[in-house]
Amino acid sequence: MDREVDRIKIKRIITVKAIVTDSFKKNLIQDLKKAKENINIQIMQLESEARIYLDQLKKNGDLVRAQMIEAQLAETKERYTQGLEEINEKLVEAERLVYGTLYTQGQLEGEVEVSIGDDLYKKIAGAEIIVKDGIVERIVEQETSLIEIANFSTIKGPDIRQ
Repeated sequence: MDREVDRIKIKRIITVKAIVTDSFKKNLIQDLKKAKENINIQIMQLESEARIYLDQLKKNGDLVRAQMIEAQLAETKERYTQGLEEINEKLVEAERLVYGTLYTQGQLEGEVEVSIGDDLYKKIAGAEIIVKDGIVERIVEQETSLIEIANFSTIKGPDIRQ
């Protein structure tokens, strides 16, 4: 049996943006360099362990399995290499950050309560949290248009863009 309610909680996206300060920029660059170092260590470990395993397979005459492992190794190394390239691009971007500007750190998922009589489009519009050195400076409720809502990929319903 269906039950009518007068409110419901739904999820929406909240963007976290940081005001670029000297401290933020230094920490971002340090974190990116550490991530790069970690990927390089993982690549070295992967290659070392794979070399030992491949040598054993070849000594045992399991050439088919060795070829499969080599292909997987090449694929994994390619993913790591792409990750390194992305980090290098982010490092270049971080070096160029201008103090006082906003840097998008990421997105969070948050809940909002929708009640009868609310403007749904304003409720599900995103929000931004602006931080300065980790301290919340502002919280901004965004407004959105019906067109943006219709293009929002997580909302299912009829296509109203015609």
